[in-house]
Amino acid sequence: MKKSKLILLAVAAVAAIAAGTYFVVGRNSNAYLNAIPKNATAMARIDAKELLEDADLSLSEGMKLLKRLMADSTKNVGLDFMQPAYLFAAEDGDLGAVAAVSDMDELTAFISSLNEEGQASEITEARGYSWAVIQQQWLCAFDKQKALVMGPAVGNDQDELRNQMASLLSQGKSDSGQASELFKQLRKVEAPLGAVVSPEMMPDDVATYMHKAGIQSSKDALMLLSLGVDDNELYFQSEVLAYSEGVKDYVKQISELLRPMKGKLLEHAHGKNMAWLGINVDGPKLLEFLRSNEQVRSALIGMNMVVDMDRILEAIDGDVALELTNPVDFNSVEGIAALLNGLSFMACVENDDFMNGAADWGNDLFKMQAKGDKSYALSLGDASLFLGVDDDIFYLGSEQGLKSSGNKLLDKNKDDIKGARFFASLELPALMEQVSRQLPLPESVKDFEHLMIVMPEANKVELRLVGPEGKNIAKELLMNE
Repeated sequence: MKKSKLILLAVAAVAAIAAGTYFVVGRNSNAYLNAIPKNATAMARIDAKELLEDADLSLSEGMKLLKRLMADSTKNVGLDFMQPAYLFAAEDGDLGAVAAVSDMDELTAFISSLNEEGQASEITEARGYSWAVIQQQWLCAFDKQKALVMGPAVGNDQDELRNQMASLLSQGKSDSGQASELFKQLRKVEAPLGAVVSPEMMPDDVATYMHKAGIQSSKDALMLLSLGVDDNELYFQSEVLAYSEGVKDYVKQISELLRPMKGKLLEHAHGKNMAWLGINVDGPKLLEFLRSNEQVRSALIGMNMVVDMDRILEAIDGDVALELTNPVDFNSVEGIAALLNGLSFMACVENDDFMNGAADWGNDLFKMQAKGDKSYALSLGDASLFLGVDDDIFYLGSEQGLKSSGNKLLDKNKDDIKGARFFASLELPALMEQVSRQLPLPESVKDFEHLMIVMPEANKVELRLVGPEGKNIAKELLMNE
C-alpha cells in the first residue's frame, strides 16, 4: 500500500475515534505532545471538539454519530479528544499519531476488546508502557497520559520501531516536535483540521511543479494546509511559507503578474452564469508570460491571423474577467457550440488605440463588420462574435456592448474579490448532474451550489464549497449515512 494511502487511512482512523470520543472529558495535560518527533516531515492536527462545535451537534446527534462510527457505542476508548490529536510522518517514512489519554483502564479494555475480535495482539508491559500491535502492522504504546501509534511495520522492523517509540515517549518538550518549525506553524492554524507538510512528502506530480519554483526541501518552503467550516461553507486553505530567497523571488513574480483586483468588472457580470473568473494584470507582462509557454505562443500566432491579439493584450491595464453563461456539455457538438456561444471576455484597457485598425482584421474565413464606434462583429457564416471598447473596457463575446445586470453571488463576495489576486466561481448543480451520471454521489455533496477559488495573496489559495443559505454543511456531512 502506498504511503499516501496509509496517511489517508491514519487520518480517517484518528478522526473517527476523535468524533466518537468527543463527549469524554479529559485532563488539560499537554505531555502527550512530547512524543511528536522533532524531525517529522509532516504534521497534522485534528481538533474534534472544534469540528463538532462548528457542526452544532446536539448531545443526541453526537451519540448517533458515535454509534455509527464505532461497533459498540457503550465502550469508551479512554482517549481525551477534548484535546487535539496529532498525526505525523517521521523522517524515515514511518507514520504516527499521538493523543492524550483520559482513562488508561478504559483504553486497556478497548484494546483488549480488539484483541478478542482478532484486530489486535495481547497487551504486554515493557519500559513503563503498555504495548500492542493493531491490525498486525501498527504498534501502539500508552500510559496514563499519552498514547502513541506508529507504523506500518512487520517482523523485525517492529523491534526497531519499538525502540524508536520508547525514545519518543520518554523525550522532553525541547527534544520533541514542539520545538520544530512545523509545529510552530501548525499552532497558527485556526481551523479544526490543519497540517504542515515539507516538500519531501509531496506526491511526485506536485513535487515536479514545486521544483520548478525552486522548492526542494523544508529549507526552501513549507506547505500549510487547513480544512474547516463556516456557516454554509466548507473551506480548504493552502499557503506556501517561503524561506529561501529563490522561493521568495518566485512568489514575488506571481504577485507582480497577478495584481490585486479592483472589482470594476463585477457590475457587468450576468445575473446568472455558470462560471466567472477574474484577475488584474499589466498587459505587457501578461503577454510575456503567455509567450513563455510554447503551446500558448502557437495559439496566439493563430489568433493574430484573425485579430491583432498581441495589441489587445498589450493594452490591458487592470481587471480582466472571463465568463460562461451556458451549461457545459462536452459530450455533444451542440454542447460545445453552446459553450462557445456563452463565453465572454472583458478587460480594462489603458486606451483604445489598438482598435484603430480593427476594420482590417479578419481574413477570407472570418469577416469583420463595423457595428458602431469602436464596435465590430467578427462573423463566420451565421455565427458572430462582438468586440469593441466601451468605457475603457474591451469586450469580446456573443453580445454587443456591456451589460450592467450584476450577479448576486459576486456581489455577496465583492469584499473578498476586491484585493484578491485571483477569483473564480463555478455553479455546481449542472456539473454535479454530469458527474452523477458516472459516479454515485452522496446527497449531502449534491447540495453544494457553488465552488469558489480565491487567491488573497500570491502564496495563498482558498477553495470554498458553498451550500444553501442557512444549511450547516459540516452537520450534513458528518451525519450523512
